[in-house]
Amino acid sequence: MLGLGNSLISSSKIKTLHFSYQSDFTSDDNGWTKGSFHNGTPTITPNQGTGDVADGIGWLKIVYGADQTSFPFSGAITKNMLSSGDSFLPNDNVVVSFKVKLIYNGVDDHWSGTDDVRLSFGGYNPSGSQDIPLNTTTTVSDNSGPLTLGTNRDVFISFSLSGDKPTSGATWYLKDFSIQVFR
Repeated sequence: MLGLGNSLISSSKIKTLHFSYQSDFTSDDNGWTKGSFHNGTPTITPNQGTGDVADGIGWLKIVYGADQTSFPFSGAITKNMLSSGDSFLPNDNVVVSFKVKLIYNGVDDHWSGTDDVRLSFGGYNPSGSQDIPLNTTTTVSDNSGPLTLGTNRDVFISFSLSGDKPTSGATWYLKDFSIQVFR
């Protein structure tokens, strides 16, 4: 696939940008909410710093108030992305990127150890996942498509079925979430 401005070439068909979103957590949560597969209610706070001066502010802070053991999308947060009545469709291409930081304070084990934690993201099929080290600002990026199934209008970020799950008090940060849908 080759990206050209606001279009993609996929399987000899030029796809144009159908939808684009870029988060801005400086004043509010931008519509990100607790997902349906969630234990308890997380605290979601905009315009936060991660505790590292180099990261700056403007992060969305998520703190879990209960252990996350739900199947299949443990600890999910979601956002409705597309205009009313629209959805992801088969053959769409989705380009997503964001920064994430999972916090380990050196004392409390909120992530089932200090190994990397598998983060899942999607709302479209195929969706993606990436292993995230603790206490490290990590940029996640994925180019999914063409999609095999049309799904819904919501995207999610959660923790993998087979990996570590956040426990009560687990804290992580989200910034610069960007999604582009090409059709």
